[in-house]
Amino acid sequence: MEQKIQEIKKIKDKIKSKKKYYFTQDTENAIIDYNEQTKIINDIMEKTTDFEQLEEPYKEKLLEAKNKKNDIFVKSIEYPLNKMAENLIHTFKFHYFDVPPERVKKDVVAHVATKLDKFNPERGFKAFSYFSIVAKNWLIHHNNTNFERRKNHRSIDFILENDKDINVNELFYSLDKKNNREVITSDLQKVIHLLSEHIETNLETLFIKKRDKKIALATIDILNNYNSIEYYHKKALYLLIRENCGEKQHYITRVMNIIKECYFSVIRKYYNEKYEKNKWQIYNKY
Repeated sequence: MEQKIQEIKKIKDKIKSKKKYYFTQDTENAIIDYNEQTKIINDIMEKTTDFEQLEEPYKEKLLEAKNKKNDIFVKSIEYPLNKMAENLIHTFKFHYFDVPPERVKKDVVAHVATKLDKFNPERGFKAFSYFSIVAKNWLIHHNNTNFERRKNHRSIDFILENDKDINVNELFYSLDKKNNREVITSDLQKVIHLLSEHIETNLETLFIKKRDKKIALATIDILNNYNSIEYYHKKALYLLIRENCGEKQHYITRVMNIIKECYFSVIRKYYNEKYEKNKWQIYNKY
């Protein structure tokens, strides 16, 4: 009997030893190395945000750190994060999204990527546990938000077509209260173009500091080339802007708050004009 127990134990140990884990100690070590490269880049960028003004040794060191950081992420971090996001989505049934699971997975990875530098092994957490919580919290928040949105959502096009006497500004305020600020897909391209044009035209009055103008111009560049971006997500866009202009996140956030106000101004104007156009079309029928 005892011999059989030992044999079963050996078989279980053999099966366990063959099992492949996607997030290992090597992954955690890669994240630590990735964060070290990030620190090198940040230390150099503190000297000046203009690459051309850097001395030659710093330029070489900066490029080397950026290349190494990118290699570490692609070779050792990206796959484990993708697998972790996929498992969380399916295990906890996060299905209240308006985009395919593959897109949700990419958004989760983009969010976690912005938090990699927050990991500190000295605090006693394992990387897998820490980033699982980060990813799960993001999924819970957006899953719940989308669920509420589905319950409260009324299509702007439907309202414009059926409630002809509605004030469009009131419509936006009511949608705002219900956390429904999305631009409908059919008009997205026009709104992006108008927003980009508005920022560029009013750049000097909207932003006084040179640093803020640089961030705004980096944002305009992304808006003008949105078709070439694989997917949109707030955190991913922050990373793109930060790489384009080299400024810190709190400066970018301040500029984004101004641009957000511009966005609501542009979109209200756009739908007011659309409403007026629809109203005259109805009037001309009679």
